Amino acid sequence: MMRKEKHQFAIYYKDLPAVAVGKKLSILDEEIVRRVLSVLRLSAKDSCVFFSDSVVVTCLLTDIKKRNFDCVVQVVEPVRAVEPSVTLLLPLLKREALESAIYSATAMGVNVIQLVMTEKSLTWGGAKEMNRLYRVAISAAEQSKQYAVPNIKIPKKLEMLLQESLSFSCKLHADVEGNSLINLSASFAIAKDFLLSVGPEGDLTKEERVSMQSAGFTFCRLTPTVLKAEEAARLLIGIVRSFT
Repeated sequence: MMRKEKHQFAIYYKDLPAVAVGKKLSILDEEIVRRVLSVLRLSAKDSCVFFSDSVVVTCLLTDIKKRNFDCVVQVVEPVRAVEPSVTLLLPLLKREALESAIYSATAMGVNVIQLVMTEKSLTWGGAKEMNRLYRVAISAAEQSKQYAVPNIKIPKKLEMLLQESLSFSCKLHADVEGNSLINLSASFAIAKDFLLSVGPEGDLTKEERVSMQSAGFTFCRLTPTVLKAEEAARLLIGIVRSFT
């Protein structure tokens, strides 16, 4: 029977110091140490990945102490964003739904998540909510091994974002009454970038729909049924990524 490979954990380390292959890396950060030794319960000779906003480092744990540990650097790679670039216009949703959408978008390699204020979207919780969503994205990056954490941008009104959308080569909005994606997929392979959008709970108003169409968005049907916003976002991103 073949031996099953042990799972390799990945941990976001914002202030990861500069390292080189074959060199020793001493981990002194209290939270990182706690997660590695007390939560993940890794031990000497276990492998672990640490990543920051710019670099991914694979290490082999060596000298473990109570409040710190050392490891030997095996691989150093730059963080690589998934291409082509995908920006998601995500309306403000209820807490669980918004977190679910952020998590899935991160795992599938969305580059930018622009939060959107529409007529029917919920209120914004400010810096505290932004910090919470950023932590959700970090968790998704660790779990999925998709190390390029998306840039989550503070909410803007839909009208303003439509004015800023002119440069995108492919703009899609998920809508049950839209065109079939089968008829649109041929253009995905040549698109330089994507701007994807889903409606809020309760959908867009008639005026907002007209504004999006005037701004060049193609309304596309994902299923013959009505999906929740977070479900539509997940499916639309997955379809686009599967063609690129």
